[in-house]
Amino acid sequence: MLSPSKRTDFAVMVGQPHRLPDPEFKTEAMTIARELYAEIRAKVEILVSELKAAGYVFAFPDCAHVTNVGDLSEWNEAADHLGIHLPVFLQAWIVEVGSVNLMGSHPAWPKSAYSGIGTNGNDVWYTDALVLEVGLEHLRGEFEDWRLNAKEYAAT
Repeated sequence: MLSPSKRTDFAVMVGQPHRLPDPEFKTEAMTIARELYAEIRAKVEILVSELKAAGYVFAFPDCAHVTNVGDLSEWNEAADHLGIHLPVFLQAWIVEVGSVNLMGSHPAWPKSAYSGIGTNGNDVWYTDALVLEVGLEHLRGEFEDWRLNAKEYAAT
């Protein structure tokens, strides 16, 4: 478990993004972030397992928790070259936790918590499920969208 002092160190580091170009600072921040998110990965694994055991129906079962979402080093290198820096917390999440999508519902609930599961879509509880689906392809797509938007707005 990450010690309280390391948690404090990480909080301080997150508040100092101007120091991220310093390789030593970035390495230390990433090390602490990965340690923290390794703990979170273990908790996500327990949560997904317990939801399955309880009969919860995931809207996207293959996406409930995906741990191998790709190698970020290639994308980070290209992005860094363009002056784009993926936040350390997000890099650590991708490497340690992966993608998480807990959208779904339980058959015993009086209303579905996801449109299309056990309902006609009109009588749904809209819950706030944990969803953080990221990976190399997703990041590339977001970057390309941003680049196209930047060009479009620069032209107007």
